[in-house]
Amino acid sequence: MKMVCNASPLILLAQTGHISLLSQIFETILIPEAVWNEISFHGLDNPVTAIITHAHEKGVFSTFHVKNRLAVNAMIGRLHLGEIETIIGSLETNSDGVILDDLLARKKAKQMGISVIGTIGIFIMAHKQGIFPDLLAVCDLLRIANFRINDELLKEIEKNVIK
Repeated sequence: MKMVCNASPLILLAQTGHISLLSQIFETILIPEAVWNEISFHGLDNPVTAIITHAHEKGVFSTFHVKNRLAVNAMIGRLHLGEIETIIGSLETNSDGVILDDLLARKKAKQMGISVIGTIGIFIMAHKQGIFPDLLAVCDLLRIANFRINDELLKEIEKNVIK
């Protein structure tokens, strides 16, 4: 599978020490320039930026330029540039989908006929593939990293995924 990824999933995967899941689950991960710029803005002194930069150097993902600036500019408003480039870039690269966490961006991608997965979805895929055994522990790590996971979602994960 070829996926286009936004900044927040990369940051959360780096913060929890699981950025390598991307290359374990997906064949190709593409990162639009706006997302790369957003991540690298903090500089290599930032530990998360350093982890993501190292993953880039190891080939976990590659960056690309979104060409259709007219489409990008037309969407500017409620979405961030990285989210927009992730969505438009997915269409340009004929990817299998996007990796987005922001609810509004996810809705827009779905409206445009793009398959969407988020950070939790990556961990669920890894769990189902036997790559990642302790799904609840990583949910705790995500909550510590200020990722919003409500109790209903945790119950659903326990009931339908972990069993």
